[in-house]
Amino acid sequence: MRTVGIDIGSYSIKVCIISTSKKGLFLEQYLERALVSDNPYDRNIEIIEFLRTELASQDPMQTKFVCSIPQDLVSVHTKIFPFKDRIKIFRSLPFELEEDTPFSPEETIFDGRIVRIEASQSEVLACACPKEVIKTQLQLMTESGITPHLLTPEGLGFANHFENWVMPIPTTSSIYDPTVPSERPIPPRNCEAVLNLGHRKTILLILEGGKLVDVRSLSWGGENIAKAIQEKYNIPYQQALKQLQENSFILTSHEGATEDQIYFSNLISGVVMEMIRELRLILMEVQASANVSINSIQMTGGVSRVQNLSAFLTQGIELPVNKFYVLNNYPNMGFEKTSWIEAGCSTALGLAIEGLRKPRNPAVSFLRGEFAVQSHAIKNFMETWGTTLKVAALGVFILYVYSSFRDSMALSMVDEADIVMKDQAQAIAKLKGAKASEAGIEKFIANKRKSIKELKDIESYIGMNSALEILKKINDAAPGRSTLRMEVRKMSIKDSTVKMEGYVSSAKETAMLQESLRSLAKDLKIKTIPFQIQLPPGKIGFGFEFSVDRNVRVAKDKNASGSKTE
Repeated sequence: MRTVGIDIGSYSIKVCIISTSKKGLFLEQYLERALVSDNPYDRNIEIIEFLRTELASQDPMQTKFVCSIPQDLVSVHTKIFPFKDRIKIFRSLPFELEEDTPFSPEETIFDGRIVRIEASQSEVLACACPKEVIKTQLQLMTESGITPHLLTPEGLGFANHFENWVMPIPTTSSIYDPTVPSERPIPPRNCEAVLNLGHRKTILLILEGGKLVDVRSLSWGGENIAKAIQEKYNIPYQQALKQLQENSFILTSHEGATEDQIYFSNLISGVVMEMIRELRLILMEVQASANVSINSIQMTGGVSRVQNLSAFLTQGIELPVNKFYVLNNYPNMGFEKTSWIEAGCSTALGLAIEGLRKPRNPAVSFLRGEFAVQSHAIKNFMETWGTTLKVAALGVFILYVYSSFRDSMALSMVDEADIVMKDQAQAIAKLKGAKASEAGIEKFIANKRKSIKELKDIESYIGMNSALEILKKINDAAPGRSTLRMEVRKMSIKDSTVKMEGYVSSAKETAMLQESLRSLAKDLKIKTIPFQIQLPPGKIGFGFEFSVDRNVRVAKDKNASGSKTE
């Protein structure tokens, strides 16, 4: 499954396509196109052409499209509910936000994210968006040939880089409610802030240990700096914007710098100071309302590429400010990582991740009520395959009835077979009671088979030649004492193997004895083996080993042929 995050900004449109695998997230593709026209109608045409061209190959059945609502068009408020039932919480949102939002409840869609829960309380980031904004965004997506799966605030999508969105909603021992007075002072929550410095606005996140506390939008961006450069140097806006993107800097020290460098640095730092003043006021308000203490700030976005900006912000805000490198958290990617992509992809990538959220920690989406995604796939499927499904359903019903009858008949046959088996076990095997079971009968049959096998083994040895008979054959085959004078000291007959040791007077006699015994050997071979006996003086020892036919195989063959005849 792929998810596509679509971030439509004021300067460019960015698209990030990701997929999941056993190794985690895989960033397949990142696309960006700068929007040239300032006319809203012409800009929409640029967006539609780009999306139609770049996303036409995506299979809508295998792809989730996640689009965003600009954060400055969404009202976000932190609310504490005295219960944790999700359904009750979201039914209560319109009433809780009625006095906090400037929108009419009838013309507003509400949703939110449960940030954390306690035994009897829930902390929720409640979001409200006017229906007119949602209609405009959906119309743009429809004309682009895209059916969004989610329509979420861009700030909440961006927050996915810092939240543990895979895990369930975190729980806490207690939730601070600023509306409830407390008799004793409550220590502030240690938080960090994240700035996404965009073209026309800046998104501010307040996070506590990977949990989102608040989302704000500042009406300041790189456009402010570009317009200041345009006005001071009397150059076209596009040239000023290019100068901002490629050569902007703030001097940390004027030592060794030229007058032009100092002038350019002061120009940019003066515009940034406007953002710092607004940011300090927002941070003070958040710290007071949410009882938080901001310890550090991270920044990303296109404006974060201004040289020495983090040092200047650290000095102006009086908090450590460092750059946040988004792509360091995602090692698996199918495109080249550059500083431009690193700074600009954070929102689009966060939106794509929003489409991967599970029901235990769900995504925020304004596609509710009249904007709920209406899929016609089931209707078209039924129109095409309705008759076939009816025939298939009838077939399944007949199969079910047949299976029921067959199962009933099989059970009846099993019961009858069980009765017959017990009767036969009592009549033939003399088994009664619990012994007249399947296991008892199998044991009886196994014992009978063992007895039959033992009888056949005994029958196979009835015609076997004895050791004395083999000894007599050896004696008859050996030359007479007038021809050969030998002494046999050791002899063993084991199965069909005969071993004998002794001595004679000469080597000629040894060869004569070996040749005379050859007629007794089963394979006509006499094997010479080392002898272990002690020889008298003048004698020559011998050791022979050979196989004889003891008539065992013949007896088995007879039994086998007899059993076949029977």
